[in-house]
Amino acid sequence: MTDRVTAEDLVQETLLHAFKAFDRFEPGSNFKAWVFRILFNSAMNLHRYRRVRVLLTDAGRIAEELPESKPYLSPQVVDDLGSNLGDDVLAALKALPAAYRVIFVLSTFEEFTYRELAAILDIPIGTVMSRLSRARGLLREALAARVPGEAPP
Repeated sequence: MTDRVTAEDLVQETLLHAFKAFDRFEPGSNFKAWVFRILFNSAMNLHRYRRVRVLLTDAGRIAEELPESKPYLSPQVVDDLGSNLGDDVLAALKALPAAYRVIFVLSTFEEFTYRELAAILDIPIGTVMSRLSRARGLLREALAARVPGEAPP
């Protein structure tokens, strides 16, 4: 999402669609994954019709949710990076291919399980695991390239 109004429209459309389609919800299945699948489909439709790139823009939220320490960075490097680290992480996330970015964000920031991600994205769990691993690797490479003299483990 690039703006709050678009996000609110998507949530409203998702809730309306979920309400109308509630009779198709299978009791005993994961309700949260079902609703997020509707949200995901709505976002993809918006992307297709408006040709809007789905980008993360809430750098503050991302920076707050990141772990405080990075074991592969020396304390001096962390101090030198300062507030630029959040910008670098955001830039690295935006540079990920959409399939990897979506999986990483839903897993890391929304804390969905592999099973929930598979249901939301309608892909096998093995694909979830491989895409998430690839996303983490690409982020690690991108962030290591931004830190001179440091390499990921």
